[in-house]
Amino acid sequence: MDTVNLMKQIRPSNSCWSIATPYPGTELHDIAVEKNLIPISPNWSEYFHHSRKLNLSGIPDDEFHQLIDQIQQEVRQSMNFMLSDIRFIYQKRIKYYLKRPALMLHDIKLGLRILWARIRHALFLFKAD
Repeated sequence: MDTVNLMKQIRPSNSCWSIATPYPGTELHDIAVEKNLIPISPNWSEYFHHSRKLNLSGIPDDEFHQLIDQIQQEVRQSMNFMLSDIRFIYQKRIKYYLKRPALMLHDIKLGLRILWARIRHALFLFKAD
């Protein structure tokens, strides 16, 4: 919950979450097998750094999934904040844009590249579910 509260406070324009993956040959893997947190021979296509199935936290799966959903909701909201920040920047710079149209075109292209990168990132997160 500390992570979610921090995200609400700082309103990031981008974020990425990952879940520790106990790859074979690592100490984390040995511990996870020993504590029966993963099967001895799991289907590794189901276990990766964004897998909801990979719960090593010790909290019940339903709470774990609820926490992931809450974090993803904060990511979506932070993207909305990013869009409002972009609008604010363009509104403040309008007088410069009127004098220098090339600056406006440059900023629009840059803004679209940043926005597209954020959208691709968000789509990847939602697809991982």
